[in-house]
Amino acid sequence: MKINKFNLLEPAQFNLIDLFTLYKNFLSALQIQLTPTTPEIIESQAYLVGTADPYATVVLVATDVEYRVRADAHGNWNIENLMINGGSLTLYAVNSFGFRSEEISIAVIPAPEIVTAPAVPVILEQGAYLSGTADANVTIVIHAEGVEYRIATDADGHWSIENPIINGGSLMLYAESDSGLQSEQIGLAILIPEIPKMPEIPQVMVNGDILSGTASAQHKVIVTVNAQEYVTYSDASGQWAMDNPIKYGGFASIVTENEQGIRSPEIQVAKLAFFENETEVQITDILLFAEEANSSEELTNSDDVATSVDLSALLTAHQEDMLYADHAVATSSVHSQSIPLHTAMTSTLLDDGLQQNNWIG
Repeated sequence: MKINKFNLLEPAQFNLIDLFTLYKNFLSALQIQLTPTTPEIIESQAYLVGTADPYATVVLVATDVEYRVRADAHGNWNIENLMINGGSLTLYAVNSFGFRSEEISIAVIPAPEIVTAPAVPVILEQGAYLSGTADANVTIVIHAEGVEYRIATDADGHWSIENPIINGGSLMLYAESDSGLQSEQIGLAILIPEIPKMPEIPQVMVNGDILSGTASAQHKVIVTVNAQEYVTYSDASGQWAMDNPIKYGGFASIVTENEQGIRSPEIQVAKLAFFENETEVQITDILLFAEEANSSEELTNSDDVATSVDLSALLTAHQEDMLYADHAVATSSVHSQSIPLHTAMTSTLLDDGLQQNNWIG
């Protein structure tokens, strides 16, 4: 058998070559493809999986780095996905003759991020500081009394700001993302507690068989005599009255009390009774009697309570140091002399609206 040798010049000009052989009058033909087929990618997950010519080398170029993988006898190949985090690559096949297929380029476009509004922020503290939680790295926007405040949350979603309504008021707040999306708004209100109003100091207008006077409207009036409490209530105009617990003489303290249990400063009234067989009394005896009566009372609010008898309501008779029990007493500077008294009369010492420094100790 004679074998003829031949050389193929410029094979790149041809893609397919047909070879024919003649042997003992038998003709056979063989077709050779010089350029490999372009590889294909059939899966792109954690691995790139594809097909090419059997035993061809698949070349992948990504970010100027070349990677190679050889197809098996069935033309299957796989390699770790070079675009798992996005990007692009170029690939082609090279056969055993060194011929290259056409290139193809592929790219992975990241799936668009699904943008959602931030979660509604949560307030955890509302004292001197407002603080709470929200989505990480968003902005908490607060509107309070016409002013806007903005504070960013940290990587854990925590936020804190000085309380703009520490002294009372209301606010609205929400979370805002970098893309401008806003969460639902929530509101917060801090009410300023109303300072209870101090009841008015009661006034005594009548100190006879009936003890009556004025006070804050519809307040409790408490009269205390020898640790015994007597209670009445003022009407809508502030008038009050009760049977006088000291109509036969004695000393009483009076306060008013509101619905919250807050009491006014205390006042004291006295009523001195003289009997028919008494014709004169020393002013020092009156003062001593007043002092003893006051010292026997247990007074709780000593700063607001006068501790002696008010003699300013007594009048000087004819500019003399003589006191008449039915209508007269001397001023706080009265001298201690004998006081002629009308018999069978009762004198009264009433609080006349004077300050504590007018009371005689």
